[in-house]
Amino acid sequence: MAADPASPRQFLLDYLDAYNRAAWDELDAFVTDDYVHHNNELELSLAHFKYGAKWFRTAMPDFHLTVDDLIIEGETAAARFTATGTHQGSLFGEEVTGKPVVLRGQIFYRLRDGRIAADWEAMDEYALRQQVGAA
Repeated sequence: MAADPASPRQFLLDYLDAYNRAAWDELDAFVTDDYVHHNNELELSLAHFKYGAKWFRTAMPDFHLTVDDLIIEGETAAARFTATGTHQGSLFGEEVTGKPVVLRGQIFYRLRDGRIAADWEAMDEYALRQQVGAA
């Protein structure tokens, strides 16, 4: 899918839709060649991001991210999200609970030439650990 610079909002929603569908190969078209995903202290390439997303989805195959707020100003965007899933695999060595999980977080995007050049994700990992019994 090609970027539509006239509609960065729809572009980002399409990117997150590909993420929700676990359409990993589609993500390439949304990011620049030098894309960096920032997560806690880590700076990850797209390949590393995909690897982590696949690992996470192994534990919660029905994981779904819903955008609660999306604000875009120039080449900067901020999204607040709620994510849900069912704990069907171990994330941290814990026993599988089969229970629903709800996570909240935010992602800041830096856009360049109609694509995502970098993003910064902050998710409440402690709440995740509490819900899956790994706190």
